Amino acid sequence: MKTIAAALLALTLFQTTKEDVIVDLKDGYSRLETGEFAVEFPTGWDVMPRNEAGERKIMPKDRTGEITIRVLPSSTDSWEQIYDKHLFDITEKVGGKSSGMRLRKEASGMESMAYELIDGGGFGKRKFMIVKDRDGRMLSMGMTVPTREDLKLWSEHFTRFTKTARLANK
Repeated sequence: MKTIAAALLALTLFQTTKEDVIVDLKDGYSRLETGEFAVEFPTGWDVMPRNEAGERKIMPKDRTGEITIRVLPSSTDSWEQIYDKHLFDITEKVGGKSSGMRLRKEASGMESMAYELIDGGGFGKRKFMIVKDRDGRMLSMGMTVPTREDLKLWSEHFTRFTKTARLANK
């Protein structure tokens, strides 16, 4: 019985839901619309199923880098508390030194917090942004840049990704 329950849980976590729709925007980008969020990404990239942490990875076919998104639990925590928790979780996994958090209000009306992780060579290979709506609902987004040479193009992709990210209506 435990094996069946575990298999059902795995299927639930790793499948693309019927609610997921990918729309080609005909400008080099596509929009992923789920029951939880919508976001735009480069057309032709693969959208991976949600992993055990609830994160979706979107990456080019050659898997040289990735952009990630996941819905975080609603929170009334301060940005400093959210940053500290997020930074701790990330640096435990991948290491690096934070560039420090930057706060701002997005054009969408949501508040945001962003930072980069700088590797030993001084390269900001990983970038993160969390947006929070007025109800405390949050989206966590991240980018891992393949190489320094890819930074400009990947930063353009991540800017489009973060500027178009929307939480689904309740």
